[in-house]
Amino acid sequence: MARAGRKGREPEAGAAPPHEAQARQVFLLDEVGRFVAGATREGVALKEPMLHPKALEAARALVKSREVAWGTFVGKVEGDVSVVVCGGRDFFACAAEDPGRLRDVPHELSAVVAAFEHAAREELSAGGLSRASIEAFPRVVAAALKDPARFSTAPKGPLAFARASFRPSGARLALDVEVVNATPWAANRVELRLAFDSAALPLVSVKARNGAFEDGVLELPQVAARSRERVVVLFEPKAAGTHAVEGALRLVLEGGREERGRMRPARARIAQSDVVPTVPKGLAEFRALVEGRLAYAAKVEVSTALGGLSTVAGLASAVEKDSLARLLDWRGAGAEREVWFLGLVGGETRPLFVQLTQGLGGAAGLVVAGAQASDVIAYAARLRARLDAGYGPSTLGEPRIAADQAPEPPSPEPRAVMVARQISADIASGEIEIVMRKPRQITQKGVSTMLPVGGGQSVGEEMVPGLIEELERSMRRDGPPRR
Repeated sequence: MARAGRKGREPEAGAAPPHEAQARQVFLLDEVGRFVAGATREGVALKEPMLHPKALEAARALVKSREVAWGTFVGKVEGDVSVVVCGGRDFFACAAEDPGRLRDVPHELSAVVAAFEHAAREELSAGGLSRASIEAFPRVVAAALKDPARFSTAPKGPLAFARASFRPSGARLALDVEVVNATPWAANRVELRLAFDSAALPLVSVKARNGAFEDGVLELPQVAARSRERVVVLFEPKAAGTHAVEGALRLVLEGGREERGRMRPARARIAQSDVVPTVPKGLAEFRALVEGRLAYAAKVEVSTALGGLSTVAGLASAVEKDSLARLLDWRGAGAEREVWFLGLVGGETRPLFVQLTQGLGGAAGLVVAGAQASDVIAYAARLRARLDAGYGPSTLGEPRIAADQAPEPPSPEPRAVMVARQISADIASGEIEIVMRKPRQITQKGVSTMLPVGGGQSVGEEMVPGLIEELERSMRRDGPPRR
């Protein structure tokens, strides 16, 4: 009976022998090199202090170099320790072994990171990772090392890949993209198919030497052998939340050969912009709010297809839905008009300012300014979504966006900041007295009406005393509001 039992455990004829794990220890790092979890090949959990310090430092250096692409691996020798790092979609699997014992380690690491990300895919999509998933990592390691082919294919060296990261750009989100061609052949055709929510995050501009974006494919300039190409893609968010963009790269090399790679997702989180109206109690507080705390300003593009909504009256009705305080409503002798709104986002140190300007041509200009760039982007996204919803969905489809090398739009300076600086200069020089004057005529509670020199009219709710006179003096000096 004992002999029969032993015979039953022998592999069948022609069956592949069981995999013998090479990696003794495996640990996960995130995209900035922070330790996530670790385990031995037997499924015993490891804490960060239990890892070899030199191996951990070498693995972190590889991750921070951003040369380990999704689905690829890179090895590094540090003295008597060899480190292998394999890139996943969201994490990096790492192992440190003695030199010469790394034959199957890249495939094992690829299986570990693929199995872990598959098990935690719902949490990762929601932007987090639970303690339960981290505690399950040792079991994932034991299963993946036992049969790597079950979870992934063997990775390759990073010959062609793309990487990207978000940054603010006025009221937009800029995606800095870098395409790497590490092959000895030039890439005559470069395509990056992007996956993202185009309804919540429309792509509006491509900054590159040549190329275009159409039907989800970003065409990029040619990339020489063993070199890289950088481009900037601009998005105009229309919703709060976490936005992710990932891509699949295709290089057509000299001679017709192709290389393919993947771009790890780039993420940007836009918080909900909850505004509380505020009214300065005097000129000093107005200067502090506007001149000292509006660090970021951006012009929000308004489509001419919006018709009446692109006027100051239409935009003001959209802004007023957030109950911001209207500080100023100035009307010139012609069709000029300027309206200021002010609110707070997250406390006294984070004001949000909205300026609507209409020149003689009739079209309106919209500028949003705030203490933080994230507040400007979030509120601009809210306004875009509101204007589009009020006008109705577009039936024109997604247009082809040709690449250009025009600079990204500079940050405008709201007229309120210029006025506040002039007030500060006048006070310092003694040209005006710091006296809070009452409105000359009260038409209704909370509304003051004044008739300045030149035929203009200023109407405002909760006006800051002295502010209207200073603004009108500034406008007479500088001319009508710029569109």
